[in-house]
Amino acid sequence: MSIENSIVSDYAAVQPKIDIAAQKIEKYQEDFAKIVVDPDKLFNLAKQVFGDDRFKDFRYTGKDIQRSLEALGYPQVGVVPPLSFADIAELCTRYLIEPEKRFDLSRHLLMVLPTLVDQNKNMEAILVLNTAYRMVEAPTKVNLFLLEMFRFGWNEWESEMTARRKAFLSELGTEAAKMGELSLEDAEVLAVKLITDPEKKARLMAFYAANPTLRQHDAAEILQMEHSAVLLLVSDEAGPLHLPASEVKPWLTEELIGKLQPLGAKARAAFAAGEQEKFDALQEKITDIMIETAMDMAIKLFTPQRRLKMVEDLKSYRHNLLEVGRITEFRYVQGALLALSNEDIPSGNPLLVTICFESLRRAYAANF
Repeated sequence: MSIENSIVSDYAAVQPKIDIAAQKIEKYQEDFAKIVVDPDKLFNLAKQVFGDDRFKDFRYTGKDIQRSLEALGYPQVGVVPPLSFADIAELCTRYLIEPEKRFDLSRHLLMVLPTLVDQNKNMEAILVLNTAYRMVEAPTKVNLFLLEMFRFGWNEWESEMTARRKAFLSELGTEAAKMGELSLEDAEVLAVKLITDPEKKARLMAFYAANPTLRQHDAAEILQMEHSAVLLLVSDEAGPLHLPASEVKPWLTEELIGKLQPLGAKARAAFAAGEQEKFDALQEKITDIMIETAMDMAIKLFTPQRRLKMVEDLKSYRHNLLEVGRITEFRYVQGALLALSNEDIPSGNPLLVTICFESLRRAYAANF
C-alpha cells in the first residue's frame, strides 16, 4: 500500500474523533484570536507545538535546503528590500512540496487534534486545526507548520555553511582560523590583510566558486546590511550620517522650491479629495526631483577625504553602540561602513544619495 493510501485509511479511522474534537474547541476561538494579534505569542506557540518530535519526520533537512537553493538560487540577491525568512521559506517550500502533498500534511495535523483536546491543550489544538485548513486553502503559501519545518532544515544548512567557512579559514592559516576570537578592529585589519594577499584572495575566490550557494548567501547578507544602513538616518544620534543645516540650505534654491511647492499643493489637494492614484503620481514626481538634487549634492559634498572621515567617525560610533549593547544599531553601522567601502562615485552610492535626500527633505519640511 502506498503512503498516500495509508494516510487516507488512517485518517478515515480517526475522522469521527477529529470531528468531535473540533466541535469541543469551537468555544475557545475568541481566546485564540487574542494570541493571533500578538505575533510573538503566536510564533512561540507554533514553535512549541510544531517543534514536537511527533512531527520530526516532516522536518526539512539541510540537504533539502541545499537542493532548493541550487535550483532557485539564493532568493535575496538583487531584491530590494531583501526577502524575509518567511519569504525564503515559501519559495523553497513551493519547490520542495507539490501542492497535492499538502492534503496529506493536513490530514497528519488533524490526526493529532483528538490527543491535544484530550490533554486540554485547547490553544494548541486550535492552532493545529487552523493550520490544517490553511494547508489546503492556500496550497502555494507557507504556513506556521511549514515555516517551523523549514526552520529545522535552515538551521542545519547554516551550521554546515559555518563549518565549511571555519574549515576554509583553518586552511588559510592559524591567524585566519582565530578571526572569530579577535576584537572587531583586529578582525577588520586581518580581513584587509587576507584580501590583499594575491594567493589567499585567489583561494577565497576558488572557495566561493566551489560553494555558489554560500557565495550568494553571503552576498545577500552584505546587501541586506548595506540597505539597512539608511535606518540610521531616523536617529538624531547618528551624527556622522547627518548633514549640518549650513550645508543643506544652499541646495534649497529658488528653482528647486519653485518646482516643489506647486507639486506639493496639488498633492495635498489630491489627498484631500481622496484621489489616491493622482496623489501617488505627484509624490513620485516630488521624490524624483529631490533625488536628482540629492545626487548632485552627493558629488559635491562627499569628497574622498570626507568619506574617510565618515568611516572613522562611524567606527567610533559603532564602538559606543557595542559597549552599551545596542546590537541593532551596531549592525546598521556595519552596513553603512560596507556601503562606504564601495569604490563608486558618490551619486551612484545609495547610502550617500539617501543621506543627501533625507537631509534635503527635512530642511524643506522645516522651512516650507
